[in-house]
Amino acid sequence: MATRNILVVGDERVLAKDLQLQLQQLGYAVPITVASGEAAIQRVAEVRPELVLMDIHLAGKMDGIEAARRIWTEFRIPIVYLTAYADEETVRRTKLTEPVAYLLKPFTIRELQAAIEMALYRHTMDQALRSSHATNRALIDALPDWLFRIDSDGVVINYKAGKSPEVPLAADEFIGKPITAVLPPSVAGQLQSCMRAALTTNETQSFEYTQTRTAPPRSYEARVVVSAPAEVLMIVRDVTTRKEAEDALHRAHKDLARKAVALEAANVELAEYAYAASHDLKTPLRAIHNYVTFLQHDLVKVVSGEQKTYLEGLSRAVRQSEALVNDLLALSQVGSKDRPHVPLDLGALLHEVVAALSLPANVVIDKPSAWPTVTTERTLLWQIFQNLILNAVKFNRASPKRVWLGWRPLGDMHYEIFVRDNGIGMNPQYHERIFRMFQRLHTTQEFEGTGIGLAIVKKAVGKLGGTIRVESTVDRGSTFWLTLPVAPDKEIV
Repeated sequence: MATRNILVVGDERVLAKDLQLQLQQLGYAVPITVASGEAAIQRVAEVRPELVLMDIHLAGKMDGIEAARRIWTEFRIPIVYLTAYADEETVRRTKLTEPVAYLLKPFTIRELQAAIEMALYRHTMDQALRSSHATNRALIDALPDWLFRIDSDGVVINYKAGKSPEVPLAADEFIGKPITAVLPPSVAGQLQSCMRAALTTNETQSFEYTQTRTAPPRSYEARVVVSAPAEVLMIVRDVTTRKEAEDALHRAHKDLARKAVALEAANVELAEYAYAASHDLKTPLRAIHNYVTFLQHDLVKVVSGEQKTYLEGLSRAVRQSEALVNDLLALSQVGSKDRPHVPLDLGALLHEVVAALSLPANVVIDKPSAWPTVTTERTLLWQIFQNLILNAVKFNRASPKRVWLGWRPLGDMHYEIFVRDNGIGMNPQYHERIFRMFQRLHTTQEFEGTGIGLAIVKKAVGKLGGTIRVESTVDRGSTFWLTLPVAPDKEIV
């Protein structure tokens, strides 16, 4: 333990010196003794002792009580009086200096040691309490709230005004008055009910109210907490801004819900229109396709090389138009109907997709035997795998054309599935563009297609609550990474 520094003040030099030696033997630091109040004040200013042992009758004009008052007021150093006087006037004067102990002569050294230790302990505790009070006061002053201390009879004991300029209420409007006299009846009634509940259960109570005395009206939240056995603290906060924000958010949610319903209706109408338009377009296209086929068959020995080229070009254009109409129809119908989500073995589904595609002999599909099960919509997942595998085969000049299928867990709630090929690849600057409608990187003479397949994939993946991305470089193949939830999740738009 650190050595305690003590200053001894007394005009009897022999006794003061003897006291100094005894205190040093007990382990205290007593570097010097002084005989006057003036010298004591000067010495305290220089060395700042932790405690002053003060006699009352001193040399000089200033007595020990006045010196103690100055030392406590200016330096907050605790004082222990050592005196033979205990008359009423002396005790009255010493009490004004807030001493931590008052020891009557004669006393033993052990009594003095006990008084010193208790004085130091009490001073330490007082300092901690003062610091705590100062901190609490600073926190209270920093709060924007109104604070009411109220006794169990409903009388306001103390009050701190809030920082709202809209409601300037002075303390004298509340202190010493019953809440029924200073608060609106509805507010006072709620407060009384909360006070009873808080004092009974010792739990925080709260209520909200609107103050109509101001223009415009303002909203408040009041919390009632027990602060003493028969006393509560009511904390009132202006929540007008929060209430206005909540109301605005509620209105926005209602408006958004209304727009969502309207958008859903518009999407249904658009899907119906797309279906009808596709059906109407298919009929003439099919007729043209048939007529071209008839002409090619009937005039096979008549048409010249140039005329044959025209017929082949017309046939190709009709096939592309039919494919475009079919793809547009497929895109419009992605997620247009709520189909059930069922547990699907991905390995079994991929086996069915690959078998249904009837791929050429020069295409090699490489996939593991073990696959996870996900709960999802079968039709959409079929479309996704079908388009990704067909693209891997189409944009591929390698021999053989290889397509790798695989998967890996992604956390506890998702799987990541990949479709990789050894095809022509693409420049990274097109990795986002390819998922947009009609965004082709090649001419139809190089690779047939409508530029809608990957748009269908992206929309379907979003409907299943997943994501899709691509990794690819030119002449190094492409890898499409598909993330799917283990079970139905929110749709990603």
